[in-house]
Amino acid sequence: MSRIGMEISTELKLSPQETMIKIAHDPTFPLFVLNLDKGNLQTDPTLNLKVPPEIYERLTSLYGTDSLLFYLDISGKMEAWSPDMLATYRILEKYEIISSFKSWTKTSRKFIVNYLTDTPQELKIPDKIAKERLNKLEEILTYAKLKDSIDNKENLFSIARDVTKSNKKDPDSIVYRLAMMIYHSKRLSGEAAVLEIETPGTIYLRLMDNYDFQEKYKFAYDELSRILPQARSAAVKTLMSFFAAAYLYYKAVYLGGNR
Repeated sequence: MSRIGMEISTELKLSPQETMIKIAHDPTFPLFVLNLDKGNLQTDPTLNLKVPPEIYERLTSLYGTDSLLFYLDISGKMEAWSPDMLATYRILEKYEIISSFKSWTKTSRKFIVNYLTDTPQELKIPDKIAKERLNKLEEILTYAKLKDSIDNKENLFSIARDVTKSNKKDPDSIVYRLAMMIYHSKRLSGEAAVLEIETPGTIYLRLMDNYDFQEKYKFAYDELSRILPQARSAAVKTLMSFFAAAYLYYKAVYLGGNR
């Protein structure tokens, strides 16, 4: 279920009796058993799971793909990325703003080990690639009319530099966590990191009406158009949070940010 679906469902308050009936009838089942084994940092992080056709069709219709990403926090929580996150990742990967799932996962494993062994490690993107990514991000955020607002948020650039200097995350993971910082800021603190991102419907209409965006970023346009109307707000908010996060990272780390 997309985030917007979860947000709507939590707004509809049920009686205690209705709540218990709903929970008891929810179609929730175990899907697979993951047996962990010791390997090394070069071990392929891709796992193939064979499921009956009916389950395959259901999952691919929900997630929009048959390639899912599971994330781990060090406390032991492991979950699959939501459909809007996966749609965002397809767009980011298409425009080479972020690494492929497989490449990112292999790199992050090294940083997980580093974190567990308290071994800081610096990993920087080559300047040429960083500049190319930053140029794309500036253009996209300008189309969305978010760039000027982000440029005025010196505190966000400071956070991006602070996380980077800790040398505890790879670049893609830094972008991911900065995106989650932006996405959840209003819900968790009462204050939005980037206020305009809290009205994703306005951003969506702005991009859909922009002919230059449609032509130059057709893949992103098509991906957003495919999403069901009731799920678009969550998808656009996620996408813009990632674009803003990547912009913060590349501008702060490679150009000194907004200092």
